[in-house]
Amino acid sequence: MTAAETGTSAAPPPLGPWRARITRADAFAWENLPRELRGWRNLVFFLFLGSAGIWVALLEEVLPLDGSFGLTLAAILAAAGLHWLIATAFMTRRTHARAARRIPTTAEIEVEDHGDRLLTRTRPEAGPERIDGIPFDRVGQVLATETHLFLAHGAEVVILPLTAFASLEAMRAIADDWDRRADAASP
Repeated sequence: MTAAETGTSAAPPPLGPWRARITRADAFAWENLPRELRGWRNLVFFLFLGSAGIWVALLEEVLPLDGSFGLTLAAILAAAGLHWLIATAFMTRRTHARAARRIPTTAEIEVEDHGDRLLTRTRPEAGPERIDGIPFDRVGQVLATETHLFLAHGAEVVILPLTAFASLEAMRAIADDWDRRADAASP
């Protein structure tokens, strides 16, 4: 018996699927998005930068600063610059590590839009296939950049590179639609 014969309506076919190959570089694109340092990370970062002045104070007897404001300022700026480089290298290393945890191996991803939820299938090169249903009320953020569409839900993120879409405009239109539906579904 068909849906028309029983008087019920058949669910509309899903939109998509959008398919792409994702790598650590795609995860790095997500992890490397500008974020605000918060809480203890902010405190540690500024304490580390501030500690650059301690080096100048400790090395004051070795450095020929002669109480000159200009030389002292140059030494403090050099020490702060060195600390900035060290902090940047450390944070970049942590970003790469988070990207490696998020996508440990190259995978194929497929996303279907079923109206009230998205269905994702992730097939890594090594490991089992993972299928997730993501209702729009669980979507926290939808972000389209020049190269990716990111859909964050909880601690997870669906990453679709631009290659999954016909064009940048198509990707942005889908992101706008998903964002609108996520806002409407939020309590």
